[in-house]
Amino acid sequence: MKTLLLCFCLCYPFIGFAQQEEILIKVHSNDYEFINVPVSIPLKSLPVAVWNDQVLYEKEDQTFRTIPHQIESGSNPQLTFMMDGVMGRQSVKEFVLRAGKKEPVFPSFEISADEETFIMILEDQKILSYQFREKMPPEGVDPVFRRSAFIHPIWSPSQTVLSRIQPEDHYHHYGIWNPWTKTKYRGEEIDFWNLGEKQGTVRFKGLISRVEGPVYGEMNILQDHIKLMDGTMEETVLHEKWSIRAWKLGKKDKFWLIDFTSILNCAEDSPLELTAYRYGGGIGFRAAEYWTSENTSVLTSEGRTREEADGSRAKWCMVSAGNENSLNEPGILFLSHSLNHEHPEPMRVWPSDANEGRGDLFFEFCPIRHNDWILEPGKEYALNYRLLVFDNPISADEAELYWKSFVNSPEVEIIKE
Repeated sequence: MKTLLLCFCLCYPFIGFAQQEEILIKVHSNDYEFINVPVSIPLKSLPVAVWNDQVLYEKEDQTFRTIPHQIESGSNPQLTFMMDGVMGRQSVKEFVLRAGKKEPVFPSFEISADEETFIMILEDQKILSYQFREKMPPEGVDPVFRRSAFIHPIWSPSQTVLSRIQPEDHYHHYGIWNPWTKTKYRGEEIDFWNLGEKQGTVRFKGLISRVEGPVYGEMNILQDHIKLMDGTMEETVLHEKWSIRAWKLGKKDKFWLIDFTSILNCAEDSPLELTAYRYGGGIGFRAAEYWTSENTSVLTSEGRTREEADGSRAKWCMVSAGNENSLNEPGILFLSHSLNHEHPEPMRVWPSDANEGRGDLFFEFCPIRHNDWILEPGKEYALNYRLLVFDNPISADEAELYWKSFVNSPEVEIIKE
């Protein structure tokens, strides 16, 4: 028997089995505990002929349960599946990949498109919508507030809309979005956030790829931070790639699990200084209109509430609001990866008396809240977040476990006889 140890998601070669009918996959938790964690295994030597003719089983005692898996194509193909439920420390889960079998049909993610948006759907349930065409502001409002390149709506599993765009108090707020506010470029200040300043904007550039499968759905999108000049001329200052991946969890888990990655690189040979400010970049969320001081809840990884969170740092932040139309309290757990700039990340959280006492909720992981950040030409900068979208909040202990499952990796052992 031969054994090879792999580290989850690292680029070690997968042992091929051109002549094999079965391979055993053991996943070890070691010193960590996990909950609903994706597992990806490089498959560089797996014969192409086998890829469309195999079945993955989760093995428990002598019982084999068929589970969905997905093959990523490209230069580094991988086999990916979701390891459902809680996995305790120093435990092992076994999976068997069998070739030459016909896989059952599992529900698959769909990414539909209309004239304005890409919408991610699973089994007729909408997850989120990405706006690729510029959205004009309400009639009578300066058209300078038009924008594309944002997520809205984002729905809870019960299909409650959680986000809001173009509110009267801040026409430049757009659901889930992340422009930079105070920046310096070639000696000039550019504000990409406050569209009313007419200095800059962010615009959809193109769809790189979309993936539809039974384990996850994904959109990879290119968008640009653009400097506005005399009304007729523009200059692209910053390229940004968004990767938005939604994972399918087990039927007993009524959550959306969404990975959101922003990759930044300078468009020209000049650096871009992101000046310290209380807004800008990271990931921002303007909550739906019904979220008020009367029904919202905020909890951070450091135990801070809505009144205490602003300006503090956290690994995760959970925001939710009671819904008058149901008994649910839908919301989002925002997780910041430990490799992110300035992690644990500073936050901007509106207190309960925000917006002249109306109590609307705005949340943002803001990596430049306290310190400048200079982006150098020729380099890439990544910010990684995970969102757990729910209909009712989870406990602080569960939230912490989701964060640990985001930043740590189980060990994968491949065994072939």
